[in-house]
Amino acid sequence: MQNLSKLADRDLVAAYANDNNDAFDVLLERHQQKVYSYIFHIVKNKDIADDIFQETFVKAIMTIKQGRYTEHGKFSGWLTRIAHNLIIDFFRQEKIENAVSADDETSDVLNRRDLCEGNIEDAIVSTQIDEDLRRIVMALPDPQREVLVMRFYRNMSFKEIAEATSVSINTALGRMRYAIINMRRIGPPLRSLLNRKLSENRITLTLSQARIMKPLFRYLCLPLAIVALLASSQKSLAAENQQSGTQPQSDEVSKDKVNLVPKIHGTVRARWEMDTKGGENRFAVRNARVSISGEIAQPIDYYIQTDFCDQGKMKILDAWGRVSFTKRLRLQGGQFRLPFGTDCFRGPGTYFFSNHSFIGGIMNNVRGVGAKLSYTFPTSGSSLLSLEAGAFNPTSMADHNVWVKEMAFAGKALWTIGEVKIAAGAETLIPDSVRINSLTGSVTWTHGGLTLEGEYLNKHYTNKAHKAAHGYNVFADYGFPVKAGIFNRASVQARFDGMTAYSSGNRNDEGKLFTDYAARNRVTVGGTLSYIYKFVRCDLRLSYEKYFYHHDAVVPVGDGDKVCAELVVKF
Repeated sequence: MQNLSKLADRDLVAAYANDNNDAFDVLLERHQQKVYSYIFHIVKNKDIADDIFQETFVKAIMTIKQGRYTEHGKFSGWLTRIAHNLIIDFFRQEKIENAVSADDETSDVLNRRDLCEGNIEDAIVSTQIDEDLRRIVMALPDPQREVLVMRFYRNMSFKEIAEATSVSINTALGRMRYAIINMRRIGPPLRSLLNRKLSENRITLTLSQARIMKPLFRYLCLPLAIVALLASSQKSLAAENQQSGTQPQSDEVSKDKVNLVPKIHGTVRARWEMDTKGGENRFAVRNARVSISGEIAQPIDYYIQTDFCDQGKMKILDAWGRVSFTKRLRLQGGQFRLPFGTDCFRGPGTYFFSNHSFIGGIMNNVRGVGAKLSYTFPTSGSSLLSLEAGAFNPTSMADHNVWVKEMAFAGKALWTIGEVKIAAGAETLIPDSVRINSLTGSVTWTHGGLTLEGEYLNKHYTNKAHKAAHGYNVFADYGFPVKAGIFNRASVQARFDGMTAYSSGNRNDEGKLFTDYAARNRVTVGGTLSYIYKFVRCDLRLSYEKYFYHHDAVVPVGDGDKVCAELVVKF
């Protein structure tokens, strides 16, 4: 072990490939702190960081042992790149949006008390300054913030940053450049306030001192670091450019600029399914959705989604605009899904199963034309509370040319506490002439690759027009990395869901509500192979559904036991 410790990384890799296990122990000891620190400062959760750290080195072991490792740059950069991709996979699985609010306390990447000397920090800046500076960093776009963390906290060169994030050096330099520009634009009032505080405490920090003080973040934390960062940014970047012989490119749009180019995404879901009792089967294009989104100004964005083939029919699903009055308060108007429920908000590209639950696909599959307000409350720690509520036309979303005296209303609260999400909502609709009042609640727990969720829905029909309907859905999904040809992830699923007799609120020829869907329960099991790379995804899914009806129920073809195989492509 003593002799091995003197070898370079490439020699240790070669030794481990030749079955010298002690060589990998040296590699692990040499790089584990750096890799783990990188993971933890992004995910900010010890259990998740441990899982990703372990998975990173498992992937490294498999790649080396299979003879697929090729040396391109530093071994540490290769490890960091593996960790970086696994982190992206984790957040994609969590269904978390990449854009993080600057007000979200859980997104505190740099400004951590455990990286500071509390007495010095308390003597220099007040809590308010510390909070404002945190907001500056968190207001940066994700790629810019990531480069800033690597460059000034982890002391990585731009070459190492480029390797870790799988971009060119030009791109890394461009991101750093725009991060500095954005911080300068956001922070003048804060820098003035901070300079006054420094002066009051008779503390000065010259550029040369800042360069000498390598552990600047550790001893003076973020406030002083940003002062030095802003003061030395242009010279540091110029020196790095000169050494690398490159110039930064404008691949990142400044925070003060708006990219008017729309973003286009889509999902194609093709399937084959067979009724196992009668033997009938069919092919179908279940969805061919295309969405266009973008912004026309920083606080104004839009979204349009059309399904060009929903089982052979074309539907305009969403068309809305949104104005953000503040980072917490937003107004949205147009056609969109009512803020009510949990499973119904999963689109074809994010389904766990081939078919929605009965709650999401039948009882609560409601879009409408109207407007809603949403507000995110300031919280501390790892919690987040958001509320949204709106008013809508009570008629079908296909009929906009209608005048009514009564509206439909819906509202939802979502409380996120670490790995747990608790949602509750209320809704009142008038599909025809009878008002239907609904309540729902759900709990979702996600840990690593495991997701557990339970949801309940109650529908009450006024004037006893129909017996109250109940829906329930409990499922588990577990995903894990694999290497199976092009596929890099696999998952298994199990679900139990059901509903009592349900009426959609429409009347029959006698003017009375009738039961559209008979009471039923269902057990679903399945598995999925996935190819995931950045923002594209392909799923091969196979599932079996076992239905349970009352003995006197008439079950149409397709509503009973069946096998379903799907190919889903998302871009």
